[in-house]
Amino acid sequence: MTRATSGDEGDDGAIDLALTIEEGALHPRLLWLVGLLTLALVVDGCDVVMVGFLAPAIVRDFGVSPLALGWLLSIGQAGLIVGGIVGGLLADRAGRRPALLGSIMLFALGSVASALAPGYAGFAAARLFAGLGLGSAAPAVASYLAEVLPRRRIGQLSVLAFTANLLGGTICALAGSFVVPAAGWRAMLWIGGALPLAGVLPPMLALLPESPRFLARQGRPAEAVAAALDRFGIAHGWRSGTRFALVAAASGQGRLRDILAPEWRRDTIVLWLMSVSLMFTSVGLISLGALLLTSLGTPPADAIRTMSFYSFAGLTGAFAAVAGVSRIGSRGTLAALLGIAAAGMAALIGITLAGMAGNAWLAAIAMFVVGFGLNGSLIVLFPLVASFYPTEFRSAGSGAAIGVGRTGSTTSLVLLAAILGAAGPLATLAVTLGMTGVTIATVIAFRGHSRPVGP
Repeated sequence: MTRATSGDEGDDGAIDLALTIEEGALHPRLLWLVGLLTLALVVDGCDVVMVGFLAPAIVRDFGVSPLALGWLLSIGQAGLIVGGIVGGLLADRAGRRPALLGSIMLFALGSVASALAPGYAGFAAARLFAGLGLGSAAPAVASYLAEVLPRRRIGQLSVLAFTANLLGGTICALAGSFVVPAAGWRAMLWIGGALPLAGVLPPMLALLPESPRFLARQGRPAEAVAAALDRFGIAHGWRSGTRFALVAAASGQGRLRDILAPEWRRDTIVLWLMSVSLMFTSVGLISLGALLLTSLGTPPADAIRTMSFYSFAGLTGAFAAVAGVSRIGSRGTLAALLGIAAAGMAALIGITLAGMAGNAWLAAIAMFVVGFGLNGSLIVLFPLVASFYPTEFRSAGSGAAIGVGRTGSTTSLVLLAAILGAAGPLATLAVTLGMTGVTIATVIAFRGHSRPVGP
C-alpha cells in the first residue's frame, strides 16, 4: 500500500479521508444527493426500455420489418456496451462528476434526436448516440455512491438507488400506455429527453460536487477536498495547514490493463462472467418471456398479464436485496436470490412436463418467483462491482464489468430466440436454468463480496 495525500506526503497530522467518509454520519445533505442520483437512475431506466414498448408504432410508421427492429435494438445495445467501457475510463481520468453529467446529457440529446429522426437510419444513429450515454450512466452513479456513502449504509443505499432503474422502466411503460395513443411515439421520446435536460441536469450542476476521494487522488488542494466534504455534510475537522491522506489500495491510472493486473485479474474475470450470465438470463426472459409462455400453451392475453407479474416481482426482489446486503452480505443475498430464480425456472419446467403449462395462475406464480430472484440479483450487481475496485480505477472496472455483461444481454436476444424456435420452450428454460447455475458458481468464486454490517 502507498499513501497519497492532497498535500505533502507523510504528514503525521494528516486526516484519513477514507476513514472520515466511511465512519461518518449520514447527513441530510448526503441523502439529498443520493436522491438526486436516484432520480437520474429513474430517467435512465425509462430510456433503456423505451424503444422496446414503442416498437410496434415505430415499425408501422417507418415501414420496416421486425428483423430491422431487431437490428435497431442491437444497435442500442452496442451503444450501451461501448458507453459503459469508455465512460468508465473517462470517469477515472476526468472525474466522476463530469462523466455523470456527460452521460445524462448524451442520452437526453439522443432521445430528442430519436424524436426528430425522419426515418429508420436517422433513428438508428440517434439510438446509438443515446446508448453511449445510457451505458455510462449506471457505472458512474455506482462509482460515485461507493466513494461518498458511509460504510454501514453503502450496501443498503446503493442497492436502493439502483432499484430506481427498475422503477423507471415501470413508470415509463405505464406513462407510455397513455401518451402514445394520445400523442404518438415521438411525444414519448420528447418527454424522455426533456425530463433529464430540465429536471435532472440543472439541480445536478448546482448541487453535485466532485467525489472527495477523486479530488484527493488527483492531488487537489486540501481546501477543495474539505469543500466537497462540506457539501455532503461530512464532518472532517480540517483546518488551515492540515492535509488529507488517502491510502491507495492499488497503483493505477484508470486503464483497462489496471483491472487485469495479476492481483485483480482473477476476480475481474469472475465478475465479467457473473455479469454476462446474469444479464443473459434476466434480459432474455424479460424480452422473450411472453413468447416463451405462449409456446408453453399459455393464452396470449394471460402471457402478457403474467409478464406484468414478472416486472412487479423485480421491484419486490430489489427491496428484498436492500435488506439482504446489510444483514447477510452480498454473497448470501445473491446466492439466495439466484436460488429462488432457479427454483422458479425448475417449477416452470415441472409444470410443463406435468401437462399443466396452460394453467395461467401456475405460470404466473412461477414467473413471479423467477422475476423476484433475477431482478433482485441484477440490482445488487452494480454496487457490488463499484465497491470492489479502488478509487484509482473504480469507474474503469465498473464500466468494463457492466459493458462486458451487456454482451450477454445482446447475445441472449438472438440465441434464446433461436433455441425457442428450433428446440422449443423446455430447451430454452433449460438453457436459462443452466446460465443461472453459472451465475451462482461465479457468486461463490468471487472474493470481493461486501460483508454484512447489521440492521
